[in-house]
Amino acid sequence: MTPKSGALTNELGESKTVPGKPPPRGGGGGGGGLERVTVNLVPRASRALDRIVELTGDSKTDTINRALQVYAVLEEAVSKGGELVIRHSSGDQEVIRFV
Repeated sequence: MTPKSGALTNELGESKTVPGKPPPRGGGGGGGGLERVTVNLVPRASRALDRIVELTGDSKTDTINRALQVYAVLEEAVSKGGELVIRHSSGDQEVIRFV
């Protein structure tokens, strides 16, 4: 898959967010066909999915596709020794660890 002119991509070839611009929505790129997968969500994950759908207005399918892509990028970064740091509006920073 080749990105559109001027588009930024991460290590996995997926579109990256550009500061000051909203992230791309829907479609997910990747070309090719769809793969149907059945997923059984625990109640906590189901509630999280509902919250994200409400916040973004995206479909559950688009939300799950996006979540998997984000998770892959995060796992790749962590496997290379990186860490996920959230900087709060107060300036405080929080390191997020996946267990």
